Amino acid sequence: MAESTKHRVMEIRAGLSHALGAAQVALQRAQAALEEAEARHRKVGAAAMARRRKLAATRDERIREIDAWHDTELAALAGAAAGAADRAAPGAAGEPWHSWEVTPLEAAAPASAASSVSCQA
Repeated sequence: MAESTKHRVMEIRAGLSHALGAAQVALQRAQAALEEAEARHRKVGAAAMARRRKLAATRDERIREIDAWHDTELAALAGAAAGAADRAAPGAAGEPWHSWEVTPLEAAAPASAASSVSCQA
């Protein structure tokens, strides 16, 4: 019986030794996979940051272009509005308040036209 116990202990030790070796191999593979995954994570993170910086620069440039376009359009519209104001309100009506003075009439209305207007009221 001692011989069978000794034999059994040897089998158990061999099995444990084999399991330990397999566990160490699995651990080494897992550590290598971890290192590869971490390297891949760093690489992807760096690429994502570079992409974000590029997108931010592109966005900022586009915003500057849009602002410049709006400034140009606003200036053109302001000029068109000023021209329309000059055409619609010549003389004093079109002047800024600080330089406003009454615009004299070019000619007085005929008396007969003035009396017919007051009679109709």
